[in-house]
Amino acid sequence: MDLNSFLSEVFSASANLDFVKNIDVNTEIFLTKGKINLLDGSFLKFYYNSKTNVLSFAWIKEEKRIWGFDSDFIKGWHLHPLENPNDHIAQEQHSISEIISQFVNVYYLINK
Repeated sequence: MDLNSFLSEVFSASANLDFVKNIDVNTEIFLTKGKINLLDGSFLKFYYNSKTNVLSFAWIKEEKRIWGFDSDFIKGWHLHPLENPNDHIAQEQHSISEIISQFVNVYYLINK
């Protein structure tokens, strides 16, 4: 996936979420990183390297990761669950919109 496709999916999947404040993005030659800033002061941090296909999403609240979803060369696709964000639970490949949808479900569990 190229950077434009990745960012397009991030923007599309988060555009209508009522708890999103804004999105900050920094893009370089073959990587992008940024934050989806949330109204409660937390944020969903994201990273994608189109050269290595490494991607990461981490929900950061009070300076700690409380949930995440990643794909890298060491552990493949994996989830950092809300119950224990340091765990790595193997997952099948997910689209960006599927990852953000999972995040939304977890967000609403915490913020009922």
